[in-house]
Amino acid sequence: MAAPRDAVPYDGEPGRGPARRRLLAFGGAALLTGGGLLGGAALLRRTEKNDPTGGRGASPAPRTRWARGRLLWTRTVGDLGPAGRVLRHGSALLVTDAAAVTALDAATGAVRWRHPARGVTAVRPLGNQVHLLLSGLLFAPELLTLDARRGHLRWSALPDRPANAQTSPAPDGQSAFFTVDGGTTVLVSYASDASLWAKRSLGDRPWRAYGFDSRTGRTLWFHEGTRAAVTGIDAAGGRLAVGLRLPTRNGAPGEEPLFVLRTTGATPRPEPEIPGGAPYPHAHPGASGIRYYARDSRVVAIDLAARRTLWRRTLEGGSPTVTPTATDGVVHAATADGVTALDARSGRVRWSRTDVWRLTSDDGGGIGDGPPLVADGAVYATGPEPGHEAKSGEGAFWGVHALDALRERRLWSVPVEEDGPSLAAAGGGLLHVCAGGTVQTFTGPESA
Repeated sequence: MAAPRDAVPYDGEPGRGPARRRLLAFGGAALLTGGGLLGGAALLRRTEKNDPTGGRGASPAPRTRWARGRLLWTRTVGDLGPAGRVLRHGSALLVTDAAAVTALDAATGAVRWRHPARGVTAVRPLGNQVHLLLSGLLFAPELLTLDARRGHLRWSALPDRPANAQTSPAPDGQSAFFTVDGGTTVLVSYASDASLWAKRSLGDRPWRAYGFDSRTGRTLWFHEGTRAAVTGIDAAGGRLAVGLRLPTRNGAPGEEPLFVLRTTGATPRPEPEIPGGAPYPHAHPGASGIRYYARDSRVVAIDLAARRTLWRRTLEGGSPTVTPTATDGVVHAATADGVTALDARSGRVRWSRTDVWRLTSDDGGGIGDGPPLVADGAVYATGPEPGHEAKSGEGAFWGVHALDALRERRLWSVPVEEDGPSLAAAGGGLLHVCAGGTVQTFTGPESA
């Protein structure tokens, strides 16, 4: 198949290193605090290798042709820190750092609004609202809801137990989850048991759930649980499911039930717990559809309503991450060995590549081993320059690659002049990579 019109050939010789294209310094990059468009342009420079044969007429090395993506804009945002986030919401790119949440125009990088907020631990944009969770060791969890268009505060809410409620006098734990189910925003507070110190400080602190009106922030209901750490939550179909890790006894492994609370009506009503269900918080009576989980070295498909395992697939390369939902009948997983596309119905391997690796996405809960980044029919990955072999963890990073999510073929590639991307988001045919304190936005070639 002929290469795209603007494809750039790779020139190199095995053992001597590939020709490289580097992104030079970005001129006139505007600071995040400004509202103007990025000034200047990023230049591409090609470094040619001398003929290693000294002009003796040897046969040229094989040429790998590949389509080069285009850089649209960059913006300096500084170090986002461990709590940083980069999320697409409609035509906006939401960037969260230690001091604020900022909405950028995804196509130009211009600042739309900036809302000061410290201690943000989770972000969920939904419709015309952006929900934020603030939590930490020094203060109780708090919910903020912003107007998605202008960034104005619509409402805020703190855990507030009803005066007539029969509850434990212990304060709320400083850790929390939140989720949104239609018109209800749910906050679940708990005391973490992530460390020995945390376990000792649990005391008799129970987990607690608060339901708020998503439009006004008005408190709708309250429920107090038992002493336990929370591993995950989900709200759907008028039910709240809370994955619990119960305190251990005599060194025995702690139980991990899934607590289910029916939240329709003014008073929540507990339903039967699901033993061992904590790893799958979305599988409860109010849920529907199929969701995909990574457990140990396997990808597991779960029918949520029936709480039935449909298939399991073991992947080599260590603990995988997986997209929670399928794209056109395919679910994408990643391990240290590469990226794999699995048939969503059977778990059969559709394709697998070991020359690229997961580009870390963000599910709104923070930096970490997120699922592969899939958007607009493409799965995005990192790796070496096309035609240059490298192994994971051995200086393989050169740039990013857009692959056809269904058919594996490479759509385009582009170098990124950084040590490696830390966060990424995609949407509307644009890829946003935040690396080294700079957001860079790419798209495919004109002919793609």
